[in-house]
Amino acid sequence: MSLPVIDKDATLEAAEERTRSFTRLLRSIDDPSATAIGHWSIAELASHVGQVYDAFSRLLRGEGSPVKDHRQMAQTWDRLVAEDSERDLSALADRIEASWKESRNVLALKEWTESVSWHGGLDVPTYCATAMILNEASIHGLDVARAAKVDRRLGASHALLAVFGMMPVLPHFINRKTVKGLEATYELRVRGGWWVYVTVAEGEVTLSEVTDRPVDCRISADPAAYLLVGFNRTSQWSAIAKGQLVAWGRKPWLSLAFAKLFDSP
Repeated sequence: MSLPVIDKDATLEAAEERTRSFTRLLRSIDDPSATAIGHWSIAELASHVGQVYDAFSRLLRGEGSPVKDHRQMAQTWDRLVAEDSERDLSALADRIEASWKESRNVLALKEWTESVSWHGGLDVPTYCATAMILNEASIHGLDVARAAKVDRRLGASHALLAVFGMMPVLPHFINRKTVKGLEATYELRVRGGWWVYVTVAEGEVTLSEVTDRPVDCRISADPAAYLLVGFNRTSQWSAIAKGQLVAWGRKPWLSLAFAKLFDSP
């Protein structure tokens, strides 16, 4: 599987900016008990993000992840949040910033394509794990902003880095129900980025910059919309209506299955 590698400096700068933006937002919140997403309050979501940042720092140092099964992450995060008594948003913001500072110091000396042991013991490139942190701050920053009724948008440049950076881990999150019996090759054109071919065959999914198979469906995607649809923050129908997701080709109807190929990491 050959995939594009996102730029290190740009990714670290984006993760820094998104982290600082997230912690600033936390410190501005008046009601930490307001529901952020699902059954988590803003304070509980902040605790979760702190747990994720701490886990990232530890796995970069070779200490592994507290998540033993990458397909059961939600259960692990729920347990860790419940075990964490801290609900003061300023304290949680401090915790996130401290973990990020540690991680950034390690990343400065680490090879960008070097493998690290991620959640569930999966080996992923360092840049992929870092893109996950960028995505964590971006998506959950949007969750908190919506809960606090603060206007916030997901920028295209940061979304691009997250989308392409996370691609190496996607085959570990295949939706078996969706791919059962599906044979297709997609050409994914994320606007402003690379073209990637996504091939579904015999119950498996591969991603690559090249393919020798005929393309069944071509998809042009706005990077922010692509990310938000993938993480169930907006409807694919809304994105289609706005022209943020466009499909064509020999079998354009296959685009409807594309958004369901992977479960959200």
